[in-house]
Parts: sequence; structure tokens; C-alpha cells
Amino acid sequence: MFVNCITPTPIVHTVRSRCRTTFYDLRKQHIDALAEAINQYDWCEVIDTTDIDLAYESFLTITKTLIGFHIPQHTVTISDNTPKYITPLIKSLLRKRNKLTRKGKIMDADCLSQKIGKLITETRANQLSNVNHKDVKRLWSSVRSSSSSKQRETLVASSQFSADDLAGYFTEVATDTTYDPSSIAETINYLSRKKDILSNQAIFPVVHEYEVYKSLSQVKKTSPGPDNIPYWLFKHCAMELTPTITHIINLSLTTGKPPALWKKATITPVPKITNPKELSDFRPISVTPLLSRIVERIIVNKYILPILPADRLADQFAYRPTCSTTAALVALDHHVARHLESTSYVRCLTIDYSKAFDCISHPILFNKLLNLNLLPNISLWICQFLTGRTHSVCFGGVTSDWLSITASIVQGSGIGPCLFIIYTMDLKAISAYNTILKYADDTTLLVPQNSSVTLQAEFSHILDWSSNNKLKINKLKTKEIVFHRPRLPKKSLPALLPEIERVHCVKILGVLLSDTMSPTQHINQFISQCNQRLFLLSQLKHQGLSVEAISIIFQALILSKITYALPAFAGHISVTDINRIDKFLKKAHRRGLVNQVFNISSLIERYDRQLFLSISHPGHCLHYLLPEKRHHSMHLRPRGHDYTLTHISTTLFKNSFVNRCIFNTV
Repeated sequence: MFVNCITPTPIVHTVRSRCRTTFYDLRKQHIDALAEAINQYDWCEVIDTTDIDLAYESFLTITKTLIGFHIPQHTVTISDNTPKYITPLIKSLLRKRNKLTRKGKIMDADCLSQKIGKLITETRANQLSNVNHKDVKRLWSSVRSSSSSKQRETLVASSQFSADDLAGYFTEVATDTTYDPSSIAETINYLSRKKDILSNQAIFPVVHEYEVYKSLSQVKKTSPGPDNIPYWLFKHCAMELTPTITHIINLSLTTGKPPALWKKATITPVPKITNPKELSDFRPISVTPLLSRIVERIIVNKYILPILPADRLADQFAYRPTCSTTAALVALDHHVARHLESTSYVRCLTIDYSKAFDCISHPILFNKLLNLNLLPNISLWICQFLTGRTHSVCFGGVTSDWLSITASIVQGSGIGPCLFIIYTMDLKAISAYNTILKYADDTTLLVPQNSSVTLQAEFSHILDWSSNNKLKINKLKTKEIVFHRPRLPKKSLPALLPEIERVHCVKILGVLLSDTMSPTQHINQFISQCNQRLFLLSQLKHQGLSVEAISIIFQALILSKITYALPAFAGHISVTDINRIDKFLKKAHRRGLVNQVFNISSLIERYDRQLFLSISHPGHCLHYLLPEKRHHSMHLRPRGHDYTLTHISTTLFKNSFVNRCIFNTV
């Protein structure tokens, strides 16, 4: 006779890891003391120095000394089971509250509890906004444990890669095998001579104190970079630091040389997918010194953007004023619908570049800069900024060695995005009848049925341009979709493009579009995502979060999903889909997760009105889509605008954003 025996599972006692974290005490009295010390300090050691490296090193030494003397540091112990929303500051305040309670100071403890509650609410809202909807298991786990998922810790623990592996890979990508130091040196010498000529004529860039103060006072919370100067120093002591920092900036721009430390970057690897398996699944985000980023943005806004030719940037919808993904999608919808007025189909190619930002060739970029009407000092500064760069990778608490790179415009830098659009500015379609739309490195090519230049010819031209500019197109991720009129026979579609997959639905800048321009699949996707996030809010409600706070989180996590790029596809939403969205919004209000009832029609009207008013200004990137204004001498019936009503033969074009707004405001 056999007896089923179950061997008892031994109890394993896990050891909780604990780590001590040090943070600055940034209470008002300490910040005021630091600001007063900075104001009283004699900065002659920095201001009287004509060497930018020595001046910046002195600035760093003085500021770190003053911070250490006036800003206390506290240390708290954080264990691995501490909820993510319990930051070191909150942990320290909890200890302080407990001490007040033990001493019988109940009123003080209650006041502190209210402050702690607000901090926890803000922290959790920020963390929930980063929850990845694709990983449903982790999504639910993050809620049930009453803390956000420790994605980064789990990723590092389970990763098969080290900081050195990632550093080696990123360095290999950002290394130009044909790099010629002599040609770079020749360009720098040429710009130095031009700079000296203009300097003798007293023509050199000048940044004023009010510009620096504005930049410093508007600094947002961010990582400090290799120089370890925290963001709050610039933000809270902007007025006191402005004269000294203005001198450093002007010295750097006048000499055309950035401090050596600004040419270093610490890379934070960001996974492109949920579970990265290869080194290529990580994106390198470079953290440069904060003051360097401030100077780069000043250079972009004051010296580069004003001189860029608007006509050559009309197809670029990233890193420019008034531009956005919504604007790019509105332009795409408009051009496709316009072509379908007279043709049966429009071929669309979504081109994917491999590591575009990291493969930018410096010699090619410098030659393109020379063709712009930039001050030699600024061009020289940019060349010096990109030449001789080094980076290291921080991953899993380990920092790799510093490695040199000879390519890239440094993802995460303030000037990199602007340099990228300059680099790709000369990529144009062969035929003016065809259209290229760019959002950073996301390039979309539109070729209508009756174009004189075929899609194959246009794609070959883009391949040649990419090869000449040392960029690589990933043909496996490049897709073709044929937008066509309803009920078009399949035999009427053009032949397939070699090596390129043709799909019936494509995701462009986060919006799913079918070959009939229907957004139904996009709506299916965001309703599914929003239902998941609705569960998150239900859990917060059960935990006692106020309706007002939940409503704010609802608008940040859910309403933003629904309204993302809404003007671009709103005219093509079917009645069935409108009812589905309204049903979801009513359900959220019925469950008490939002304090008002939204409906998609009013949201469409609001977002359409906002964007239409914006594009009415001549400086807007979509202004060219508007028809001409009517000229008349007779007194006509008043309208909501002065634009002419063009003849439209298809519903698709009438429902595109510009025409929809024009006809709705007649």
C-alpha cells in the first residue's frame, strides 16, 4: 500500500538588502544661506581668468565648497522592500513625524502628515505615467503591491550585459571608421582664422545677463552630469550666479571653445523593448553637464534657429517651434487625402534608420554648417564641442571606463536635435509632386498614383543620399502601405517594392492608420490601454486617494492617450467608434474616477479650434496648408474666417483637418 507523501517545502528566509542614501536638505533657510554666500563671494578667480578650462574648474571648486558648507546632507536607510514612492525625502519626513508623535506634538505631526501625503501623491502620479502597457503582468503587479514596478532594478538584475559591454557597443556604433583627424583639424583652423578676423573687428557673440537668468531660473529637475553640479543650485540661486555664469558663457563663445568637461557624457542605457535580449535593444541617452545643456539651448535659440532657411525645413516637424507629432500627422493626412481627390491610391513608405543619431558623420556635418550663415565663433564652438568627445556607461551601479567616439550628435544634448535637422535638411524628393515628411529620423515618403517619379526611383534616391551621408536604412523595419479609395480592386494596386514588406495597417508617430485612413485599430489600441489604466485608478481610489487627485491623474494618464494627435484623425472616426469612446468616458465618470463627463465630440471641437487658431499665424509650420484668403469688395454674409472654400469631391479630403475646420466655421 502506498501513501502519497508530500515533502514539505523548506522555508527560505530571504535577507533584505538595505542601503544608505544621502540627500541634500533643501529647506528654505539653507538655500537662502547658500544664495547669500554666493552673492558675497569674490568671483575674481573666475572672472579674471581668460582660459575657459581654468575658469570653469575654479567655478566648480567654489560652488561645491559653498554647497558643502551651507547645505546639510542627511542619510536614510532604504531597504529593497520599501515602496518606490517612498523617496529618501519622504522616508526622512516619516521619521521626523514619528519623533514628533512620540514627543506628544500631535498638531505638528499632523501638518507634516499632510505634506507627506501630497508628496506621495505627486510621486505616484509621476511613476504611474511611466507604466508600460505592453507588459500587462508587470502592470497588474505594480498596482497590487501598492508600489510602482521596480523595472530598472529587475532589468539590471536579469541583464546578461555589463556596463563595459554596453560602453563597448555604444562606442563601436559612434565610431566613424573613415574618420580623418586632419580634415577636422583643417576645418577648425579655418574657423579659428575667421573668428580672429571678426574678433579684431569687434564682432563676436554676446549673451546678456537677462538671457542667462531666464535660462537658469527655468531649469527643471534633471540629472547633473559628469560635473555633479545639481540642478537646484542653478534654479534657486539663479540671480546670484548669473553674472559669473554669463562671463563663463561669453568667454566660451568668444573663444569658440567649450570647457573640456562639457565634452564628457555619462550614458544611461534605456531599453527599447520590455525584455532586451541584445545590445542593440538599448538606446544610449547621454547625460551631459547641466550648464553645457543650458549654453547649447542658448546657441540653438539665439544663433542657429533664426538663420535656418524656413523653406528647406518645411518638411521637418521635429525640434522646431510650432512643430509636433500632431502637426506631422495632420500634414500626412492632408497630403494623402488631397492626392486621393484625383488618384486611386497613394503609396506611402515609412523609412526606418538604424542608429541615425549615433552615426552622424562629423566631417559631413561640419561642411553643412559651413554653408550656413553662422558666426565663425559659433561654428567653431560646435566643431570643438563634438571633437574629442568621451563617454562612459552607468549600469547596475557600475560605471565603465571613459571611451572616445568620433561620430554622433550626442542623444540627450541640448544642441544635438538641431544639428540633426541641419544634417538631414538636404534630403528632398526628386519630384515636387511627391512628398517627404520628417519627424527627426522618422521619414515618410508619399508617392501618388500618377506621379512622374515612381516610388522605386524615389527610394533609390533616398538610399543613395543615406549612403553618401553614412546613414543606414533598416529595410526589415521599413514598411509600405498603399492608401486607397474605398472598394478599390486589389488588381489595381501597384507591384510590390523589392525587399520591403507591404502592410494594411501602419503605425506612424504612435498612431495606427489603415490603408483606407481609418483610425479604428488605433482606437481599439488606446481603449484597451485606457481600460488597463482605469484599473490603476480604481486601486488608487480604494487606497483613499481623493477624487480631485484621481481626476488629475485620469487626465494625465487616460485623457492624454485619447486626445493624442486627435485633430489628425478625428474627421475619419466612425459613429460606432465615437459611441465606444463616449461609453468608456461615461464608465470612468460613473466609477468616480473623474469629476466630469467628457465626450469625444467636444474634445474634437476643442482641439480642432486650438490648432486651427495656431496655424492661422504665418509662422506656424502648417500655415502653408491653408487656402488663400478671399478678396471681395461687396458686403457678404459674415464668416468665422476669410479663407476661400475650395471645391472638394471626396469625403476623405473634406474630413481632413484643415478642410474640416474651414467648413465647420463658415
